[in-house]
Amino acid sequence: MSHWPTRRDVLAATASVATLLLSGCTSADPAARTQQDPATSESPSATSPPSSVTTTSDVLSGTWATPPITMARLRHVAVDAGFARTDVADLLAGFGDTRHVVYTMELHEGFWVTFEARAKEAARDSWAGPYEVLDDSTVRAGQPPCGPITYSYRLDGKELRLDMTDDQCFEGRDEVAVGELIAQTTIYESAPFHRID
Repeated sequence: MSHWPTRRDVLAATASVATLLLSGCTSADPAARTQQDPATSESPSATSPPSSVTTTSDVLSGTWATPPITMARLRHVAVDAGFARTDVADLLAGFGDTRHVVYTMELHEGFWVTFEARAKEAARDSWAGPYEVLDDSTVRAGQPPCGPITYSYRLDGKELRLDMTDDQCFEGRDEVAVGELIAQTTIYESAPFHRID
């Protein structure tokens, strides 16, 4: 039995997300969003890819997915990154009784969509925005008010590892919310992503 989302699963999720993106990319009901910090975050508006992106040299273009990641693994990664256990517990409380999660990223033509699939639920988009590959180890995503967010990346065949190095997702605050920082760390650093298309 495969632990990776099938192409059919990703296409079904893509159709759902396309509907969400066409309707403005956000929900008026914060609980309906699968955002990193449901109390304060909003998805950025869907925008056109930056004109400086050259898709012919975009080595990250494609669909990438993690294996199922346990809540214990998310907690371990966040605590090891130096976040307070209480802050980590606050963020993970939003997962309820979920035992594992799979994150899928679709990066195409300068636009990045991250999906979250909890246990047996259908995948939902948790973030969408423009991105730009800056060099052979750095990618920048998002735009104000949530971004840019900078990641270092490492490709090894069909495996992609990301490490968030700078987060400018202020969303009207004077500083980036700790929940946003924990979410970035747990989503992108808890497991490698594998190319599925």
